[in-house]
Parts: sequence; C-alpha cells; structure tokens
Amino acid sequence: MANINNTKEMEPKNGRRRRRQIIGAILTLLVVIGVISVIVSGVHAVQWLLDDTEEKLEFEDRVATVVMLDPLPFESLEAANQDFLLQVSIWMTLTNENVDLYERDDVGALLLPVIDIDRNAAKLFGPNYKLTHQTFEDQGMTFMYDEESKRYTIPITGQVGNYTPQVVSIKNESNTKRVTVGYVSPYGASGEFVTTRTSNKPAKYMDYIFTKINKEYYLCAIQDSETKPEIHTGSSSQPPVVEQDVNQIVEEAADNREAQAQAEVDAAQSQAALEQPTEETPAEETPAA
Repeated sequence: MANINNTKEMEPKNGRRRRRQIIGAILTLLVVIGVISVIVSGVHAVQWLLDDTEEKLEFEDRVATVVMLDPLPFESLEAANQDFLLQVSIWMTLTNENVDLYERDDVGALLLPVIDIDRNAAKLFGPNYKLTHQTFEDQGMTFMYDEESKRYTIPITGQVGNYTPQVVSIKNESNTKRVTVGYVSPYGASGEFVTTRTSNKPAKYMDYIFTKINKEYYLCAIQDSETKPEIHTGSSSQPPVVEQDVNQIVEEAADNREAQAQAEVDAAQSQAALEQPTEETPAEETPAA
C-alpha cells in the first residue's frame, strides 16, 4: 500500500520534471538558433563591408578617358602636362554630354563650349583646379580654341588610345584613396585582336591617387604601381593607338549611356515587383445545384 502511495506521489513530480526538461531543451534550442543567426548576420555584414565591387566600377567609369589616353605619371595636377588635362576634359565632355545640342562648323566638326568642358573637368580634378584654355595638338589631332566664342573645334578623325580600365584594388590612405588600375588592351600578347575584354589580362598597372575635397575624392596624381603584369600573358604591352572617327566614339558613348539608363530602370522595376505584396485570387464559388 505504501508503494502505491509513493508511486502516486512521484507521478506529479516526474511530470513536472519532464515539463522542465522540455522547456529547458526548447530554450537551449532557441539560444542556439539566436547565436547562429547573430553569426550569420555578422558574416553577411562583414562581406557587405568588404565588397567594394560597386566602388571599383565607379572608379573605372571615372578614369576611363584617362586610361584611354595613357598619360605619363605625374605627382600633381600642376606638374601634369596641361594639354593632356585639357584633352581628358574634352573627351569626358564628348562622352558624357548630349552632343546633338552642340553646333557644328561647315565640315561637320563639333563646336564644344568651354563651360561644359570646365564642368566635366571639375568632376574628375575637383572644384579648385582651373584649366588653361588654348589651342593644342596631340597625335595629329588639332583642337582649335576660339577665344571670342569660348569654344573648341573638335577634329572629325584622329588617333586615340584603346586601353580600358580594370580597377584591381582600392586602398584608403589618410585623406586619399590609392586606386590601382590595370590597363587592358584589345590586343593579345601576340598582337591578335581579342573580342572579349575578360579574355585579356592588364598589360600594365598604374596607381591613381584621389584626394578628398568636401567629402568627395578627385584625381590629383598618377604613379607607377608596385603591381606588375603577368609575364608572357595578357594584353600586348604596346599602347593600342588607332585611327578612329570622333563621331563614332560619341555615338557609342551615347548608346552606352542609354543602355545603362535602361538597365537601371529595369533593375528598379524588378526590385519593385519583388517588394510588392502578392494578392491572393479569391476562390470561385460553385453555384448551388
């Protein structure tokens, strides 16, 4: 009889013990899930902080015209070839602006206003640098400056470089950014033309130094880089200078801007569609017989 009574007394205790064990197991599982979530979130946050792909693409876009012209290194804008800075600013204007709005002379050459050239120069070199406008010549192309109308006559054809930029690293150094840029040529090591950009390794590397002015970074110097190209592989080391039609380059730049704008619109629409809540379609009622 005593055993029966003891068994009845132990049953509630065992039930409470099992409930405590179950609750403890659930709490432990929740703690483990919370720790895992924190770790995963931390990993994603670190990956996001370390992912500088977008910044690299932005710098590639900013230095594309500079890389195309393949300048010699310089330690400051004042020490740089001033004709080169002028030419970079002119090409930036030709590729960034709607040239259909500009007048042309009797032979079809563009008449480029100084005010637009200065505005594009400020985007790359900063608001404090002022171009010295004058007639200059480079690789057989003469850029005639008219002081009275404040416009340049842009030659219809001429020789321009064909390097394209590939930013490989961005290093923050105090108040500057050191952007290591690879120069990718459309020609292979044997001189053959390569149709896809990703097939070629950079022929050389240069460090572009950007300094901070009013929360923005502007190009102030170009230096030889410690990064060196792979031996016997990749692009030709010879600067790819070719004869090109200026109007064709301008048209290609316009097409690229339109394609980029359309891609941004498509991406925004896709994102909006993903964020829009789906509405459930009400079930059709079956009429009673």
